[in-house]
Amino acid sequence: MFPITVEGNATRTGKQQCTFFRLGIILFEAFRYAVDKVNNESILKGMTLGYDAFDTCSRVDESVKIALKVHESVENNSKRNISKYIAVIGAGKSELSITVNDILGAFGIPQVGYASSSKILSDKYRFSTFSRTIPTDTLQAKVIARILKQLGWTYAMLVYTDDNYGRPLYSSLLSYSEMNGICFADISKLLNPVTDEKLADVVKKLREHNTARVVVMFLNGINSKRLIKMARSSNMSRKIWIFTATWYNVPEIFDAENAEFLDGSIGVVDEIIHVPNFYSYFTARLATWEHYLGRKVLDTNDEETTMIGKVKHDLTSQFRFLTHVPYVINAVLAVVNAINKFCTERFANSTRECQKKIKANSILPYLRNTNFRGINNQQVFLDKNGDTINNNIDLYSFRTSKSENTRAHVSRHVLFGVYNGTEDNLTLFSNKFNWSGGKIPLSRCSTQCSKGLYKDVNVIMPCCWKCTKCPLGTFSNKTNSVNCRTCSSGKKPNRNQTGCEMISYDYMRWNDPWAIVILFSAVTSSLTAFIFFLIFCYFRTTPVVRAFDCEFSLLLLLSIAVGLTLPIMYPGEPSNFRCRLQDVLPAVIYSLTLSIIIAKTKRTAIIFNSKSAANIQNVLVRRSVQFTLVLLLTSTQLIVCLLWLSSRSPFVKERTLHDTRHLVCDFNSLVYFLLSKSILLSLNTWCIAIALKSRKIPCSYSNSKHTLFALLTFKLTWLMGIVGRFYGEYGSTVDSLTILISYSFLLHLMFSSKIYVLLFRKDLNNQRVLRERTWEFTLRKQSTSLSSLQLSTSMLDMKFLKRESVALSDVVKQDKGVQTDMCLGTVDVLVHDS
Repeated sequence: MFPITVEGNATRTGKQQCTFFRLGIILFEAFRYAVDKVNNESILKGMTLGYDAFDTCSRVDESVKIALKVHESVENNSKRNISKYIAVIGAGKSELSITVNDILGAFGIPQVGYASSSKILSDKYRFSTFSRTIPTDTLQAKVIARILKQLGWTYAMLVYTDDNYGRPLYSSLLSYSEMNGICFADISKLLNPVTDEKLADVVKKLREHNTARVVVMFLNGINSKRLIKMARSSNMSRKIWIFTATWYNVPEIFDAENAEFLDGSIGVVDEIIHVPNFYSYFTARLATWEHYLGRKVLDTNDEETTMIGKVKHDLTSQFRFLTHVPYVINAVLAVVNAINKFCTERFANSTRECQKKIKANSILPYLRNTNFRGINNQQVFLDKNGDTINNNIDLYSFRTSKSENTRAHVSRHVLFGVYNGTEDNLTLFSNKFNWSGGKIPLSRCSTQCSKGLYKDVNVIMPCCWKCTKCPLGTFSNKTNSVNCRTCSSGKKPNRNQTGCEMISYDYMRWNDPWAIVILFSAVTSSLTAFIFFLIFCYFRTTPVVRAFDCEFSLLLLLSIAVGLTLPIMYPGEPSNFRCRLQDVLPAVIYSLTLSIIIAKTKRTAIIFNSKSAANIQNVLVRRSVQFTLVLLLTSTQLIVCLLWLSSRSPFVKERTLHDTRHLVCDFNSLVYFLLSKSILLSLNTWCIAIALKSRKIPCSYSNSKHTLFALLTFKLTWLMGIVGRFYGEYGSTVDSLTILISYSFLLHLMFSSKIYVLLFRKDLNNQRVLRERTWEFTLRKQSTSLSSLQLSTSMLDMKFLKRESVALSDVVKQDKGVQTDMCLGTVDVLVHDS
């Protein structure tokens, strides 16, 4: 069954006239070529192949008549036990094959299609006897979706007819488009019959969507031609049209009028397989056709061209006429392969017996799940539905150019891509692209989002979006990013939020302003403390220094001088060793300083609060006892720090704050950290309590008031330092300032007044002044227990007291450090005696 003719113009009676169709003649001659090949090469073992040929005129009613004739012939021959018709080859387009198989399938007559590609025919429940050697439309839909994706056309329009051809293609394309991220701006469904009014509505929709520059058409050749003509006449902007395999049936689509309008359009066609010797075979057959037609032309609009000239031109320049030739030949070979397999299995030793017994339904099982050698010895595979698998697709681009002689548009089709069904691979030849401007035209709902932006996708239309800047702290380093990401640890988004960059390490460097201030203050303060130490050493034998407890004062000055050098550890890049020193060394030095102050202040308080000279020799006043106290208190802190270092020592770590990566010291153990600070605060509190009790002692012996203020400042700054330690970006600065402030207050409040007396008020640096202040303290202490009369008597005996105190200056000096204290004790006793 071949479309040797097609419907032409209507006659006067209104009946459609069938005119000869050049492609149908070529397909029929391909069938004759296959039959001759089978018989000449004895492919059908022991038998020859015959045929009856019918012209369908590409009409449903004619196809139904032929199917009924076939059925009637099979039934009559079956009753007479004569096997004539084994299978039907045809009937051309899918619409005809669907109608024909509804009849043939009911009687088990095999049908093999060579041009019917509709997916509907794969339904074996309805079309139980249909097989085909041409790929299904599903493959075309798959390839079109892959083309759209690979060329970046994510926004297109679709036009299809609501029939057995258009509906399956439409559903398949939607499925593949969703998988490849393609959206359709509009989907136009055309109901049969397709009128001009319906096509005008489609053209109107196409004009409304300027961003959708690609139009996919699932129409037959005639309707495609009508739509293109109407779109061109409406002055529509140029679009890229994608045609399915039906486009080559109507070459007039690409005539001179439409050439420029269709430039760049794409046609999908099944792989063109060259058939050897067919051209020479068909050329030899043209004389027969010419004689048969009486030299009539095939196209009534072209009266000057003979049939021979037209067909020769078609075979040499129009590749579309050769597209279905191999599928027609393979359809014949599929039937021959089924007959051979049936005869081999059932009648291995008797070809004549097989020829007698074979019937139409005998070969049905052998047209499923089989393979055979097709044209050019290529393997052809038929699956369980009788469909071919592992087929290839060729992609052609329609190009136009102006002829230099006639200035008319010359059209040609260029192969620009192939699809390999075996490997499921689509290859586009970029060197064959010839787009206007040298760039692939865009067909997108929205423009690409550059780096630093992300697509805020429309939920209803996922191919449409608006580009939005990434939120603060995130980035996107790809175009068309669907979301923004955060940087990994130690990195931050760059200024344009197009990538990540390393967060620079931040710590107190040597050239930072705060580091310079701290270093300068630490050096000058420690030098000041060392100078104070030298001055005290120089004046160590004077009354003021000896009264201020020379040995403990010198030791205290040394600890203060060492403490003031501690801020030098903080500038510079932190390391594990530096972190351990910064936590342990200040704690030990602080404990030493506070222990010395406790021992010094408590010893002076014991001496001045003793009731008799005998009490001055109390064991608590002894210097060895006081040094032991200093050692015990400092050792407590030292033991805690050593346990800290041995179990969970501090270390350096990174901390990201405000997009800046800081190198900070982590104390690693909150328990040891707080325990160490608690010891310091406890010593400080003890110092404050002793200083508070000793605030009435003459300042020549103990600056208790100044010491009290210095210790309160010490406690306040240290509490601030503990809180500041938890803020990594300022921890080093806070620790340095805490050390400087606390030690500076101790240094100047406890020793500046003494240095002033030693250097500038030497008149106050004598025993007389010290004794007068001691007497004032003694009298003030005793005033609460003496009456007015006793006080007068004491004043009368003042000379006696002075003489006795002078005599004490000659006492054997058992302890130079407490010489003045012994004198004070004697004075106290004398006052009691008076």
